[in-house]
Amino acid sequence: MGDNNNNNTDDDGMYGYGKPLLYGVGIGAAVACYYFFFGRQTTEERIKQAVLQEDSKTLKQLLENNDDATVATLYRHDWNLLHWAASSKNNTETLRILLDHPTCTIEVINKKTTPHGNTPLDFAIFESSTAAPTRNDIIKMLKAHGATQNNSL
Repeated sequence: MGDNNNNNTDDDGMYGYGKPLLYGVGIGAAVACYYFFFGRQTTEERIKQAVLQEDSKTLKQLLENNDDATVATLYRHDWNLLHWAASSKNNTETLRILLDHPTCTIEVINKKTTPHGNTPLDFAIFESSTAAPTRNDIIKMLKAHGATQNNSL
């Protein structure tokens, strides 16, 4: 299939005029997907992902390198980052980084979720696996920063 063929196709059977359009759409779609999933996330979303993935290195970098970074952001049902970090099963470093951040006030530490009113300490006590090796350390860390349970607020 070369220049002597009368059906105007290239070696792969595609019409020459359609090939750039097809490749252009494919590349454009790939770029759009990349930016949708990776490139367009806000700092707030990237911080949340770092907490959920217990990626303390990324979390620390995001909090240190962004002036607008905060641990006080509220998510669905009034959860903040401490609620997720307090439920950790693998490490205490993520929680320590959050507790040490200047935006981590006593109000953030004792934020109640809706509709049940659970604080991060409640999550550490009741949501974390009793078999998790970090459970007691997480509870101690929260209490050392003034955390209280829902019934004692």
